Amino acid sequence: MIAILSIDNHKVISWNDLYSSPHWTTRKTMADEVHALVKFEAIGQEIPHFDNPVRINITAGKVRLPIDPDNLCSKLYIDGLVGAGVIDDDNYNLVMEVTTKSVKSAINYIEIEITDDV
Repeated sequence: MIAILSIDNHKVISWNDLYSSPHWTTRKTMADEVHALVKFEAIGQEIPHFDNPVRINITAGKVRLPIDPDNLCSKLYIDGLVGAGVIDDDNYNLVMEVTTKSVKSAINYIEIEITDDV
């Protein structure tokens, strides 16, 4: 099974964004906002629950310069999938692989592809 969660007009969060604030409450607020957004969109787009181990591919589209793929804060988005009930946990038994990609785009967006053909 493959499911694709797309969130348009979203400026992806980078590790630089997350750690540029010296105060933990700002970082927690950013994380909570991403978790809530992913949960809301996953429910609205009727992303199914995955019982088996999965592979997750995350693509970030940016209007200006693409973000460095290793700077994309995938953890926040995957934690949002857990919060939405798409996956039960993000441990090594259930999430077998995570890849990140960044592209130049006409709009800012994030696309999260979940597949259980591991």
